[in-house]
Amino acid sequence: LSLACLRDRIQSLLRHFIAGSSAESALQTSAAAGVAALLGGVDTEKALVRALNTFRALPASELTLEDLASSAPSPELHGKTILAETGEVDYFVSHSWRDPSESKWNALQQVLEDDRAAKETRKGSSSSLLKGETLLWFDKACVNQTSITISLQSLPIHLAGCKSLLILAGPTYVTRLWTLMEVFVFVHAGGSISRIKVAPLGEVAERNASWDPGGWRDELRATSKRRVRTRFGAIDVRAARCSDQEV
Repeated sequence: LSLACLRDRIQSLLRHFIAGSSAESALQTSAAAGVAALLGGVDTEKALVRALNTFRALPASELTLEDLASSAPSPELHGKTILAETGEVDYFVSHSWRDPSESKWNALQQVLEDDRAAKETRKGSSSSLLKGETLLWFDKACVNQTSITISLQSLPIHLAGCKSLLILAGPTYVTRLWTLMEVFVFVHAGGSISRIKVAPLGEVAERNASWDPGGWRDELRATSKRRVRTRFGAIDVRAARCSDQEV
C-alpha cells in the first residue's frame, strides 16, 4: 500500500463526512480479516478467530475524564470491559492522544447525550449487550496491554465489528498515523460514509459556557466543523507521526 494511495483514499472519504444487513456485515468482517492477516503474518481464518475471541467493549458509563488524560495502560479500566460480538458495539472511538482530554470528553458526552435522546424516541429498541447502554471500543480499555501486538493485529476486525466509527476530530487528529490508518481500514473493510460520525472538538472554555446569546453556540459548532474540514482537506500521510505510547 503506497502512501499516495492511502492519502487519496482518506481524503476522498473525509471530504464527504459532513455532506446493514447481516450479509454486508459478514463481507466487511471477511475483508477486515484479510487486512488483519497481512498485519499479523497469519492466514485469514486464524486472524478472524483470534480477533473474534478478543473483541471487547467498554460501557460508556465506565469511562471517565481521567481515562482520557493519559494513554498509560490501565488494568482497572480493561477489567471493566465485556466480551462482545460483531455488530453489538455502538462506536469504535478514534482519537488522538495528543488532543486535549477535556475537549474530547465534552465531544463524546454530546454524542452520548444525542444517542440517549434518540433511544428514548425509539422506546428502548437498543440492541446493545447492556440494554440502553452505549458500548464503546476504546483503545486504552479494549487493547490487551499484556499482548499488545496480537491486539493490534486484530484491530481491523474490531473496527469492522463496530456499528459506527466515531471520530473525535481535534487539531492533531489528521497528523497521527494511527488515526488515519483506522479511518482507512474502516473504509477498506466496507464501512460506509453513513456509519462514520465526526465530532469536532470545540474550545473547552467556550463549550462550557452557561449562556448562549443569539445562538452563539451554534456558530461555535459551525466554526469547529469548518476547521475540521480544512484540516481533513490538507491531509499529508507522509508527514503523519506515531508512537507505541499512542496505543
